[in-house]
Amino acid sequence: MEFKYLLSWELWEDVLSTSDVNIMFINFLNTYLRCFFSSFVKKKNVLKQTRPSNGWISNGIKVSCRRMKELNEIRRSSNDLAIKLHYKNYCTILTKVIRNIKKIILQHDPQI
Repeated sequence: MEFKYLLSWELWEDVLSTSDVNIMFINFLNTYLRCFFSSFVKKKNVLKQTRPSNGWISNGIKVSCRRMKELNEIRRSSNDLAIKLHYKNYCTILTKVIRNIKKIILQHDPQI
């Protein structure tokens, strides 16, 4: 409603005063956008993201995850089947370790 109101009170002589279509359009757009931005103020919405606590992740797991990323880079740039198999085994073992730690922690603190 406010936007319509502001547009209705605008004097459009600036837009229509010239014969150059490009200047007319620029004047129209400036007037329109001024009304638009004063009527529709951009609000900043801050979404609070709840992330699970990562306090249970030990330094050993962090090091192993970094090593897994390094092995992945090596695996991607190589065609050697032994490297690919080593990476797959490493991932399997790391996944089992993380699952077991999560089980143990959930037994002691179910809120994690």
